[in-house]
Amino acid sequence: MGFVLVISLGLFIVTQNSQITHAQTAAFNQVNSAMINAMNVGNTKLALHDEQITTDTLSKIMTENGKNSTSFGTMINLMKQNDEELSAMMSSQANLSAMSNAMHQRKLRNATRDFRNATNSMYILMKNKNLKHSKWFKQMSALMNKNEQNLTSMMAFEHMMTKITPSTNQKTNLKMPSSMMTQGTSLSMMGGER
Repeated sequence: MGFVLVISLGLFIVTQNSQITHAQTAAFNQVNSAMINAMNVGNTKLALHDEQITTDTLSKIMTENGKNSTSFGTMINLMKQNDEELSAMMSSQANLSAMSNAMHQRKLRNATRDFRNATNSMYILMKNKNLKHSKWFKQMSALMNKNEQNLTSMMAFEHMMTKITPSTNQKTNLKMPSSMMTQGTSLSMMGGER
């Protein structure tokens, strides 16, 4: 009788733990999905918020069930991937803003460096098929193309100006066209709401 009771109690605990793990896994999947949706529309602020909730949920699962949960490894890998992609998104936005500011100040070397950094971040994001085809990615790519064209024009203009050697009695009134001095399209349009 006692033996049967112990087995029954053991099965009850295992079942209860399984139900708790299942509920926690469902909670993780829900907030992880919300984070991905936020990233797809370029809402990095909301994605960061969801990331924190996802991390807390994962920590709770590990504390209560250890690393023995069959889905724990999968969840860890998902978190790593999302963290890397969110970091790349924020980096590409920051570098594109820095590039626009550098162009406005005619610091072309800095603008070139910032563009290269933004491009490297975008390559990381291209590995994710969903993110690669998202509205945010297309908008970001269009902004980068526009800034690259402006930067190329500015560099060509600067190069041309270095070859012009006016006489000492003449002053050149050539100025860089205002269209080249643009700061680029504002990145505020990238922060879509969910």
